Amino acid sequence: MKKNTAGQKITVFAFNTTTAAPVTGDAANITADLSKDDATPAAIADTNPAEISRGFYSFDVTQAETNADKLHIIAASTTANVVVIGDPSSVIYATTPAAGAGASEAILNLKDTAAAIVADADVVIRATNDTAAAVVASGRTDSFGNVTFYLDAGTYYRWAEKATANFTNPQSFTVS
Repeated sequence: MKKNTAGQKITVFAFNTTTAAPVTGDAANITADLSKDDATPAAIADTNPAEISRGFYSFDVTQAETNADKLHIIAASTTANVVVIGDPSSVIYATTPAAGAGASEAILNLKDTAAAIVADADVVIRATNDTAAAVVASGRTDSFGNVTFYLDAGTYYRWAEKATANFTNPQSFTVS
């Protein structure tokens, strides 16, 4: 999940406590509360989830519902012997601040030469493809391989580094 972003879903899993079997057809009886940053839980705006399959259900969540550093999902069913748990039960966002002083947000998704997403890689941004040029911004990728910078409009060059990954450096990109 992404923090403070609309159009996302939270998944829950329902099972029977007597048989341990997944429960299907129970969407109308399932509700969920959401605790943001360990505050008092509040009902999710999506009253009942959509059934996915084999005991899994999903709730649509609003942008405001994802605006926290930690989310805890508390779900329940009114059906006897049915327990519902979040999948996962908690989401904790990395709170690495964005770097740079420009006017536009630029989110870079870092992949290595094998096109695999790379987490915890160091990223440096320069205004030219010269390694001796001044660094405009630098940061580290999150668990999804994303790093956010604030840059003015223009063409920039990205260098990436991590001991266990190979990158093509530099890579140019444009901010508009």
